[in-house]
Order: sequence, then structure tokens, then C-alpha cells
Amino acid sequence: MFVASVPAFSVLSAPVCCHISVTHLVFSVVCRLLHRYLRDPWSRLDVVIVLVSLLDLVLGGSLTFIKVLRFLRALRPFRAIKRLHGLRVVLHSMLKAVPGTFNVALVCMLLFFLYSILGVHIFAGTLGRCNDPTRTCLPSLYSECAAADACEGTFVHPTTGAVTPRKWHNPSFSEGRGEFSFDNSVFALITLFEVATLELWHEVMYECVDAVGPGQAPVRNNDDAAAIFFIIFIIFGNMFTVNLFVSVVVDTFRKMKQREAGGSVLMTVPQQHWVDMQVIMYRVKPFPLASPPPGSATVRFGAFQIVTHPRFDFAIMGCIIANVLLMCTQHAGQSSEWDAFGRIVNLVFGAIFLLEMIIKHMGLGFRQYWASSWNVFDGVLVVINIATVLLRYLGDESLGVDFTLFRVIRVFRMFRLVKRVPQLRLIFSTLRLSLPAMANVGTLMMLLFFVYVTATVGGACGCGLYAMVSPVV
Repeated sequence: MFVASVPAFSVLSAPVCCHISVTHLVFSVVCRLLHRYLRDPWSRLDVVIVLVSLLDLVLGGSLTFIKVLRFLRALRPFRAIKRLHGLRVVLHSMLKAVPGTFNVALVCMLLFFLYSILGVHIFAGTLGRCNDPTRTCLPSLYSECAAADACEGTFVHPTTGAVTPRKWHNPSFSEGRGEFSFDNSVFALITLFEVATLELWHEVMYECVDAVGPGQAPVRNNDDAAAIFFIIFIIFGNMFTVNLFVSVVVDTFRKMKQREAGGSVLMTVPQQHWVDMQVIMYRVKPFPLASPPPGSATVRFGAFQIVTHPRFDFAIMGCIIANVLLMCTQHAGQSSEWDAFGRIVNLVFGAIFLLEMIIKHMGLGFRQYWASSWNVFDGVLVVINIATVLLRYLGDESLGVDFTLFRVIRVFRMFRLVKRVPQLRLIFSTLRLSLPAMANVGTLMMLLFFVYVTATVGGACGCGLYAMVSPVV
């Protein structure tokens, strides 16, 4: 019912959106004057989109070129770049990096053209086969073809049972999707592009490995050396060129950053200030020292000496690693004895972590314990583990609760390694400081994906660029 209502909603909402856009355009022109309004390229784009929407609304989509121009309305979300400074900074940096990739693109195109010519000379006409699998050659292309093997005459189709004329099928992109060919340079370029994207490239390689020659049906693993052609192409056409593009873009960003006197090319000024402030705070932040409880002969003071000793943390880290390694030994179809052993050992580790929490509460006190983010992290995991054990062993089995997720949560204890390993701590700090730039780039990518989806699909109203294309049967 919801799917059926989508086309109706799309049709009814189009005039409303068009009137809102026209009203916004009129007010913008009146308030800012026409010549000032048209100075902005985003405003000119908005005028074109509104005019196309008006023509579509007045003419009712009766003209074909209006239907094609409908996809321009999908460019409207790009106006968000004008108002979001972070997206504008990223787009500006990306446009500056584009000229540096032209030389790499020329090298890539040269490589593709050379390989397409080589592919035509090696595999042209060799991928054909007869629609009758019992016939293996075509006399017009293979002079040594015997009459018993020739793809001529008719045969009884094994599936339909009908008398079918024999035809030699040479794959071509003009015959529909899922075909590939090296019969000419254009087809070879398309095939090589598919191979370079690593999308089912092995199917193309296997077909060429089975190829025998023009007019001859393929034979399984006829020429294993043909695989070298594709392996070398993937190394240079995919791995080498992709890394070359990345290196050029990174080098361009590095030069832009040097011109910006150490600033960021993917963050706004306030975001850069936030990152700089976080770096300063990280460098000057004092390491918190736990204060001992009053009295030097009490049990709490003894607990304090235990939890503040370096070996205590190392012992707990050893228990965490041992617990995770034990969880790694679980497998499908394990015996009931091993399953029972795993449950007992997990209970033992749970008791150790609970004892750690109790000792830290005794030595540090409630306030100091929960003031540390790492202790909060450990305490939450201990509480979840206790709740899981109680629900599993003391609760009703009819609750229907899956405890697998709760058991897997214990793996997150491995993050305590970040506290003790400086290299991991540096990586996580770098990741946290990169969040503003990642947010800008991710937002621009999502906006670009949304525009492409809207332009190509166009919703249920069929106004997309490819919405009028009939499916291939």
C-alpha cells in the first residue's frame, strides 16, 4: 500500500515544490535585484532548474527533451554547499586537486588503449561458440572444421525440444548485458574497464583462458598463459593507477597545506581551531594521580597499593587477552564438554573482573573510581556480564533473549590496550582529531550520491535520467 502511494505522492508534490521554488526565486530577485542575484553561479543554476520545472509543469511533460532535462532538478541539493562552509572548503580543495590528475589520467588512458589493441590482436573472434554444444567449429572461420563438428544445419534443442537452427554466437556488448568482447578496440576498452574495476574480472579471464581460436569453440583451460595478460593488467591498470591517483591528490593537498601556512584543506577555520586546541590540551594535560585513602594501616590503603601497582594492570591485561583467546577457540559443532569448559572459564574470568572492580572501589573510593573513563568502561562491562549470567542461569528460559551479543561485548575489553600501548593511543587520538575533516568529506560524498540517485532514478514518478529506459529481458 505504501509503495502504491509513492507515485501519487510524487505527482502531487511536484506542482507544490515548483510553486515554492518560483516563490523563493521571485523574492530573491526582488530583494537582491536581478543583476546581483545572477552574479552567484548557484543562483544561476537555481534559475535554470526553476525554468525547467515551470516548462515541465506547463507542458505536462509532453516533450521528450523536457523529460530529459528533469534530472537537472536533482542538482538542487548542491545549493547546500553554498550555506555549509565545511562542504565548500572540501569542494574547493577537490577542484584544485583535479588539474593535477590530468597527467595521470592520460597515462591511464594510454595504458588502456595499448592493452585494448593488444587484446584485440590476441582474443578477437576467439570467444564465440555454437548454440549446439555438440558442434565445436564454424567452417567460414576455421578451414579445418570437419563436417561432423560444423555449426551448420538444425538440431533439437535439449530444453524446448524444438528444431532450432545452429548459430555461431560471438559475444558482443550490443546484444545485452553480461557480455564482453575483444572484437574491436571499443569493446575491448569496455571489457578492460570492467576488469579494472575488479567486478567479476575472473569470469572474463576464464573465458579467455578457454579460448582456442576464431571459429573454434572454447576448451576448458586451453591456454593458461592467457591469465598472465589479465594479471599484469590488474597490477598496472588497477593497483598502480589507483595508487598513482591517490599519490597525486595527496601531494596536491600537501602543497595546498603548505600554502595555507599549516592549515587544513579539508576543514573550516573553526574546525581547525578545535583540532589545534585538542592537540594543545593533549600535550599539556597532566596525568591524574589517585589519592590514597586516609590511614596507612587500613584495608583500603592495602587495596590502594595493589590497584596502583603497575603489575596489577599487567595481570588484568593478561586475563583480558586470555579471555579473548578462549573466545576465539569457539567454533561450530564443538563438543558439549568444550562448551561446558568455556562457560566455566568465562565465569572464572567474570569473577576476576568483578573482584578487580571491588578492589578498586575499596582502594580508590566510589568518586575516584567513576571519575576515570577507563573505570567507567570496565564497570559497565562488568555490570553487563553479571546481568547476562543472572538472566541466563537464574532467569526463565522462556524469555527468548539471545545472549550471544552480550557475551561478545566482553571482547571490547581489548580496547584497554590503548591505555598501555602508546602507538595505539596515538592512532586513536589521530582518528579523533580527523573527525571534523571526515565529517566534511563524508557529507559531500553523501550529497553527491543523493544527487546521482535522484538524477538517475528520479523516484517513482519516472522523471529520472534512466527511468524511461526499458529493462532488458
